[in-house]
Amino acid sequence: MVTPAKIRKFCAFQDRSMAEVKAKLKDYLLPNEDIEIIINQLIDEGFLNDERFAVGFAMSKLHAKGWGYAKIKYHLYQKGISNEIINKVLSDVDLTEWDHQIQRNIEKWKRTNELTQTTYPKLVRFLAGKGFKLTEIMRNIKQQ
Repeated sequence: MVTPAKIRKFCAFQDRSMAEVKAKLKDYLLPNEDIEIIINQLIDEGFLNDERFAVGFAMSKLHAKGWGYAKIKYHLYQKGISNEIINKVLSDVDLTEWDHQIQRNIEKWKRTNELTQTTYPKLVRFLAGKGFKLTEIMRNIKQQ
């Protein structure tokens, strides 16, 4: 049985997206009307805010994991965040932040690999896998 206190604790433990909370409530086999009432109550009480979730998620993945624009955007979309919020959050990130993260990832890669003609495509794939745009990758690699 789900209690309001239990769901508040779930949301207070860490920021959650509205889709995550809906999925959790559906696990309790609640009717859709009850789920909507609970979601609206959590929003009114400040326990649920998709924009706050998106900002926290994006900044943590950018700084802790070194993810790029595309990977963060994809994962926010998977968490049920609207394109409007995703674009707003990611456009608020300073362009120098993205460049700093690419440089950090290049340095990380170069600690275990030597940058040569044959390893160059591997570095590009590594950075693309992190979610950086090809134009950003090429501009930052040329600075090396």
